[in-house]
Formats: sequence, structure tokens, C-alpha cells
Amino acid sequence: MYRFLLWIPILVLLGTGYTYGQAGAFKVKGSIDTASVKAGRYLDRAKMCSVQEFVKMYIAVGDTVRSRKWGYTHLEKLYQDATFAYYGQVKSGGLLMTFFKVPASDLSGLDYKTLDYQMLTKKFMEEIFPADDRKLLGRKKGLNNCWTANEVFDFIYHPDKKQLEVAYHWTVDCNYRSKKIRKHYTALYDPASKQFVK
Repeated sequence: MYRFLLWIPILVLLGTGYTYGQAGAFKVKGSIDTASVKAGRYLDRAKMCSVQEFVKMYIAVGDTVRSRKWGYTHLEKLYQDATFAYYGQVKSGGLLMTFFKVPASDLSGLDYKTLDYQMLTKKFMEEIFPADDRKLLGRKKGLNNCWTANEVFDFIYHPDKKQLEVAYHWTVDCNYRSKKIRKHYTALYDPASKQFVK
């Protein structure tokens, strides 16, 4: 269920032609090709993107996205200098749909390509989510069914700690209760060790 709920904002972004950046914040105005950026041109046209925004977008969307309008597009690192790393969402023909820059110092030591949504959520549910809480679901003696009404994961990267905060918001509804049960869980994930911090 939580995977489906995450796809709702992604599908909205895809339907409007924007994949990275809310409401086209990083959308390219005019025409820029990847070869020009790789040669160090048009760098002044890149929009600023914090490492927190970048990590959150990467976890939600990943490297490659398929849309009806553009077909397959992919995220590519195009250029880096001492201050920024420059990224673009590239469509066929090498033209950029989005173009943004992330502070290079904040990306230092971060292997963002290992941050996969399905892997992170599965690992969280197996290692962090309390097994006793899962027992709230299903039929119990003398009680009616309980079910998951809503599940949402959120991801916040902390560049000072080089750790990813994973937050899970869980809502349970039961026939025998007038109010829904709402629970929140958080854990820190270390991308370097690929483990949750105990």
C-alpha cells in the first residue's frame, strides 16, 4: 500500500512533464544539450538544489523514468567543479529537461546510487518496525478486522552526519474503534555501511 501511495505524487509529476523538482523548479528554459554542459558551458543556467532535495528526489524517482510524453529519460551527472556537481534529466537526443547543481562538498562521500526506495523500505520494515505492532492487524478474538489505512515513508538526508533519516507514518483503522491508530517510527540509515544505526 505504501508503495502505491508514493507513486501518486510521482505520477502527478510525470503527468505534468516534470520529473525532478516540484512544479518544474529545475525545468530548463530554452534548449541546452548535454555536450555543451560537459564542455563547461551554460553552467550559470543550472538551478540550485540542496543535497536534501536531491537525495529525496533520487530515492523517489531513481536514475531512469518512463513517461508518456518523453519516453525514457535518465538522470546524468554532467559536470563538476570545485564548488558544484551539475546534473540534468536527459531525454532522447541529448537535450536537457531539467538542469540543476548540488554543492559538491555535501555530496562528498555519499554514494546516492545505493539509495533505492524498495530496498530502504523493505529493510526498515524488517529491522526497525516492531513486530508487535504488526499484530494490530487481522482478526482477533472478540474483535473485528483491523487494516492499514495509510502508510507513508519520508526521507531526510543529514549532510553533517552523512546519514539518512527514514520516517514511517502508519495509520490503522479498525471496525471496533471510533478513532484511527496513528503511529510514527524513525531510524537513521548510514549509506556508507548500508545499515541502520542501532
